[in-house]
This record gives sequence, C-alpha cells and structure tokens, in this order.
Amino acid sequence: MSGVRLDGGAWCWFNEPRAVVVGDLTVSGWVARNGDVRVASYDNESGEVVVRTLHARLQRDDHANPAFYVRRDGRITAFYSRHAGRPLYHRTTRDAGRIEQWGPERTVGTNGPGPYGYTYPNPVWSPLESKLWLFWRGGNFLPNFSTSVDEGRTWAPARTLMDDNVPESHQRPYVKYAARNGVIHLAYNQAHPAKRPTSVFYMKYTPGIGWQRAGGAELGEPPFIPTDGDRVFNAWQHGQRSWIHDIAVAANGRPRIVFASFSRATDYTDHRYWYARWDGRRWRLRQIVRAGPSIDPNGSIMYSAGIVLDQENPGIVYLARKKGNRFQIEVWRTSDGGANWHVTPITTDARNHMRPVVPRNRPGTRQVQVLHMYGRYNSYRTYQTAIALT
Repeated sequence: MSGVRLDGGAWCWFNEPRAVVVGDLTVSGWVARNGDVRVASYDNESGEVVVRTLHARLQRDDHANPAFYVRRDGRITAFYSRHAGRPLYHRTTRDAGRIEQWGPERTVGTNGPGPYGYTYPNPVWSPLESKLWLFWRGGNFLPNFSTSVDEGRTWAPARTLMDDNVPESHQRPYVKYAARNGVIHLAYNQAHPAKRPTSVFYMKYTPGIGWQRAGGAELGEPPFIPTDGDRVFNAWQHGQRSWIHDIAVAANGRPRIVFASFSRATDYTDHRYWYARWDGRRWRLRQIVRAGPSIDPNGSIMYSAGIVLDQENPGIVYLARKKGNRFQIEVWRTSDGGANWHVTPITTDARNHMRPVVPRNRPGTRQVQVLHMYGRYNSYRTYQTAIALT
C-alpha cells in the first residue's frame, strides 16, 4: 500500500458522503477506536494532514461516523449520531475550506416517532430548490427525511420516506442516495438481508415533478412501500439476497447501482458484486466478480468488503475482494455498461483492505484518490482498523 495513514478507526458504508474535496483539501471522517468522532484533511498540494475531534467518545461503533455537506460559502458541516441514538448532531467549520476550527455542536430537532433514535445521516443539496435535504434512519426504524432552506439553521418537520409495509416486523429498509443535475436518486433494499430475502429497488425525486420511477412514472407522496419503486434485482428470481452498496448517476442522468448478493445455499459466505444500469428503457444487470466471504465472518456474515462507484464517472468501480488470504482493493473500469472490465490493483500487501471510498464534490479533479480501511475488522464495535488515503 502506498499513501497516507490518517488515523486508527472505521466507518460504516451507509453514511454518505464520508469524504469530500474542498479546494485543495480532501476531507474525511470516521469513528476512532476509543469512540471519538474524528475528521481529517489532507492537503493535496503540501501533503499536510490535520486531524480534529468533533465529539469525544461518542460511541465505539462504526455506524457513528460523520457525513459531510459542503456549504455554498465553502464551509463544511458534519452530521453524526450514536448508532440508533439521540440526538443527531451537526457542526460547521468556522472557515471555508479548513477544518482546524469548528463552531458549536447543534442538533437536528425533528425525527420520526419511535424509540430508535437516529442512524445513517445523508445530506443532499438540491440546487434547483436551494434546499438541503437530510435523510436518516429515524425513531421508527424507517428512512426519514427533513429539509432546510437555510442550510441547517432550521428544519422542516421530519417525514417518513418509506415503510416496509409489514406491521410490527421492525424490518428497516436500507437506502443509498446520490444527486446529479438537481435530481435525487435512491437505491435500496426493503429490509436487512439477514432477516428476509431482499431485492434491490430504485426511485428518484425530481424538483417540480416529484417522486418517480426511472422511466418517469409518478409515485405520489411519501411514505412509500419498497415495491413502489423499480425492482432492479429480484431476490426470488436469482435465489440470492442482496445488500445495496452504492448509487451514482452518469452525465446523461441515468443511474448506476452496485450491490452484493449471497445465498443461504453457501451459508452466505460466497458474496458476489453486481453492476446495474438504467439504459433509458429498462434495468440491465451484470455480475462483476466474486467478493469472498464477510469481513466479519463470526458476526455480521453479510458484511462484504465493499464496492463503490465513482460519482463523477460511474463507469469506474472501486471494490475490495478476497485475493489469496487477504482482502485487496482494485479499480474496475468499463466502457460498455459492464460487459467488459479493465482491472487495476490498488493494494497488494499482506494486510486486509476494505470499504473503499472515493471523495465526492470533485468535478474536474485530475487525480482521483481512494480512501479505505485496513487492518483487522472484528465487528462494528471491536475493529482494529486504520484509515488510509492512496
């Protein structure tokens, strides 16, 4: 591995964006081994690394990693909470493009009803509405959202985005979010794959029109049930459960989705990565490669090593898979919708490398960086990993 070690810690793959480019800085956040919520910046010109603690000893749980929003004035806002905890915090830097000084800790004072607090904050800016959308898993264990017209000073009452339509089941949908050209795109499973067969679905929000399927069919107002969206991958048809990992949108506005699948027949140890794209008429699926087993085989047996899309060019995929005795990270490139791939290794040493992240907010950046975790991952609470930038 070549690159820069930022610090020891871990992150979950459902809080996005975990890394952003702001001017000459690459900014990322994680949860340290002692439970600190931390943020670091890497100066791409000088190589200087700055690390700050946003909240000391919040929780030793990788679900608590911060998500970042780059404000219109260049300052950075971080959102974070305990895993299913209260409250949902946010802090904003005092200076544009710098992380050395942060303003006071504030809270998002709205949530769906229920005892499950907040998890997985995902801020998305809507330029056509001049509105900040914030998505999270709420008190009702379901995807919730609120909006702010003043970049987080005040928030509209929380609304439930999606219900699993199974009363008393406590099965929470898992959602990934992306935005391009003012449209917000969602890819999701209807539940945790350990609990029931899970398919992959898609829907989008277009300002001025509303919620839609990929082909433009209007869905009305939330809350939705998962099957209101497009069914991209059918768990029953393929005989495999799935877990969403990422969504991105090509320059032509058509979404791409990557996810992992696994089957009970192999005790969920044979993970497969998939690539799905909307061609303007229908969804096309390609299986990319076998990923190996879980990075946490004695606990969360469906924790794949990780696959993400390049948000600027979703024909590029960064993934971690088992090669020999170790998980390694590679970049895969396709120019024909996933029929053929060119593969370049990123890591090759004798450590485990997992959960790659590509910074967002980097249009026109000449050199693409990759952040990832490396080391021993025992569980989402007992990790011995560190964060690296290559």
